[in-house]
Amino acid sequence: MIFIREILFLAILAALVFSDWKRGRLPYWLSYLGMALAIVGANLLIRPGEYEWSHAGLGIVAGYLVSGVLAMIPGLMKDLSGNRPDKEKLMGEDYALIAMLGAFTGPLGIILVFVLGLVLARVLAMLRVAVPFSLSLAAMTLLFRYIGTLALGHWFGL
Repeated sequence: MIFIREILFLAILAALVFSDWKRGRLPYWLSYLGMALAIVGANLLIRPGEYEWSHAGLGIVAGYLVSGVLAMIPGLMKDLSGNRPDKEKLMGEDYALIAMLGAFTGPLGIILVFVLGLVLARVLAMLRVAVPFSLSLAAMTLLFRYIGTLALGHWFGL
């Protein structure tokens, strides 16, 4: 069952990044589906060492809060948007994506994913590689979720 949840998470994440890359839009329904999958999956599939639904719920709240902090930093998205005028500010769909990622990484995990995603997006912008911010966030989420939790889980209780 856990394998099915992970496959669905990867499929939703890939669909969101592909949609953002091709159309410049993130479908809300996919982000909300991912949040529901995280909460239901965590509730049904609890095992020792696995997070529970409250962890996923707190991750959603933390994701929305982290998004709000990002929106308050003037000019940040303009620097990270690859000079795409349509992506110079955060839209509601970006908030939903970050909240969905928070549901899967937890409240502390989304902060780490967010900071590392900003660093990666900034490096790519300096190299003049125009990729959507969602790709940076997705890459850092996968890195954190499948590699980082092994290393950081003991220190932060993630």
